[in-house]
Amino acid sequence: MNFVRRVKRKFFRPRQVIEGYEDPELVETIFLKTINHTPQGGWPLVSAIKTVLDFGGGAGLHYKIARQQSPDIRWAVVETPAMVRRAKELATDKLMFFEDIESAAAWLGSVDLMHSNGAIQYVPDALATIRTLCSVRPTTGILLERRSVLLS
Repeated sequence: MNFVRRVKRKFFRPRQVIEGYEDPELVETIFLKTINHTPQGGWPLVSAIKTVLDFGGGAGLHYKIARQQSPDIRWAVVETPAMVRRAKELATDKLMFFEDIESAAAWLGSVDLMHSNGAIQYVPDALATIRTLCSVRPTTGILLERRSVLLS
């Protein structure tokens, strides 16, 4: 973020605060940014991966990135009900959206990689969620991140 934008954010408060990840405006913004994002470069981590359970995967941004490395990858996103309703428009035979971990894992069959980027800290019971994610028993591993993907 450039200097001018940082100063504006510090001194000029937003006119409206979005509360919660179910907010329609936030869901629509994430949806549209995902559609309009053009990934650059590959993601070597997924080169040998066939299936991914993505907890908190929004409208499938990481799937778009992964497809550059592995075009046939199957991806199950677990999200809030509002995001699932909106993102279902993007569903294909390789990308699906679910409201719970168990349904996503069942659709994939076998899970190679369990991925989550910046979502665990927002669930009501993080430990229970991590236990459920681990019970999926991904064959390759679990990738928990807490970073931002910048969308222009």
